[in-house]
Amino acid sequence: MNPKYLGSLILMMFFMSIGLAEYNRVYTVIPVLLFFALVKVAFMMQKYEEKQISMIKNSSSYIHVKNFVKTYDVNNISNTSSTIILDPKEFVALLDLLKRDRLKIDRDSLVSLLKAENKQQKYEDFKNKMLYNNPFIEADYIHNLLEIYGENFSKYEGNLKDLLKERRVKTDYGIGSRIKEMKKEIELNQFERKISGNQRNLSIDDLDTLSGYEFEVFLSQLYVGMGYTVESTNLSHDQGADLVLTKFGEKTVVQAKRYSNSVGNKAIQEIVAAKAYYGAQIGIVVTTSTFTSSAIELAEANNIQLIDRIKLAKMINSTYSPPIDMTPERTFYDILGIKPNATSEQIKEIYRKLSLIYHPDTGKELGVDGDQRFREIKEAYEILIDPASRKEYDKKIGVRV
Repeated sequence: MNPKYLGSLILMMFFMSIGLAEYNRVYTVIPVLLFFALVKVAFMMQKYEEKQISMIKNSSSYIHVKNFVKTYDVNNISNTSSTIILDPKEFVALLDLLKRDRLKIDRDSLVSLLKAENKQQKYEDFKNKMLYNNPFIEADYIHNLLEIYGENFSKYEGNLKDLLKERRVKTDYGIGSRIKEMKKEIELNQFERKISGNQRNLSIDDLDTLSGYEFEVFLSQLYVGMGYTVESTNLSHDQGADLVLTKFGEKTVVQAKRYSNSVGNKAIQEIVAAKAYYGAQIGIVVTTSTFTSSAIELAEANNIQLIDRIKLAKMINSTYSPPIDMTPERTFYDILGIKPNATSEQIKEIYRKLSLIYHPDTGKELGVDGDQRFREIKEAYEILIDPASRKEYDKKIGVRV
């Protein structure tokens, strides 16, 4: 019996005993004894389920559970329903596979195990995306959250708190308000750059210095300049599409490849799958390089558009796109993780701590590759520690202390 059903029965017996107590106290003995017996049984069943799950997690057969979660959608799986969202044959096959390995587990325990593994895999995916640039302080993590998940950031606040705790990043209550503050600041900076018109568009040669994610941001804004609406962008993408675009009611999926070598068949296969998954009419693969001859043949057979370096350069030159904001601009205060009203002693203290971690000599001993990060920290420190330079910098960015 499912412990949840047993819990309902226990609750029913409890109220029954109360009702009988008002009628005749003699008749309450049996229900009360049964109530405590059911409580004990529920506790034993819970322990038994935990033992089953623990045995499977510690066995070599747990790889079957992991692979099952990666292959099938278990987001809506439920152990409170007599029917399962998954194909019953697939679920039963997994049960049989575990039983073949001499692992005893009932249906409800397996459902609990799948849900837990699904949650863990989603968290690991979140974690890998958030750590792509080695964030250090809380502000770095918040910056990444907004950069990666955009308007959907609120869905991942719980994961962010877990990640900060796991990485032992100093934080306190009110992180939600700090996320909103940074989001507002980013939007104001973007608007300021838009109306000032000071930011240049990138040329084809500039793209070679971008990271994979920055290249996707570049393409998204390039397509905006071409009149498309960007529905979805990476790093939070799924099913082989880095960008999902719409224009005149037509949906387009795009895969971005900032490669130095030629792009092969795999990218074509992934965008074909993404086209079917999103119900798109057009599939495109864009690269800063070229395509192999086999990739070109496969694309032609599947009606996939290919944009190589030469075609991309023409798109850039012919498109009047808005100023392209690659990453939200951070101030020197953000880089050091301090507030604009920080004292000189506080600046010195945080500089010493960050230098210990990111200095090229000590950082490598700690397993941290932070050459670029240290240069940013050093530049920020040199400006903020000098009163005259700091005053001029504060005036430039509009800080009032």
